[in-house]
Amino acid sequence: MVEYLNALKYSFWLQGRLTRRGFWRFLFIHTAITLLLAYGVAVHWLSDMTLLSYTVMTLPATFSSSCRRLHDSGYSLGWVMIGFIPILGTFFLLYGLLKQGQPYHNRFGPNPRVWKDN
Repeated sequence: MVEYLNALKYSFWLQGRLTRRGFWRFLFIHTAITLLLAYGVAVHWLSDMTLLSYTVMTLPATFSSSCRRLHDSGYSLGWVMIGFIPILGTFFLLYGLLKQGQPYHNRFGPNPRVWKDN
């Protein structure tokens, strides 16, 4: 749940890196909430606007989390745009999201898995 809240907190922050664990935990919780809301709409517990407003409000968090996850793998923002290409672009984007992050500092920032000693 912490990763989900952090993703919402940094919705408009496209700099830095995000670990695979953090990204996939955020995406899992986001998908579960979306499916729960869709079920509520399907059985007429909720209005369509509830699902639409949740989707629109979390779209920046999903986009920025994807960008920061790709930064951890060493790819730039352009890879998110490649995902809009039908079929082939989706596979390239999924590859970038599933790839293990670089174990050292890269041009997008320090390794997020390294604990900082203060």
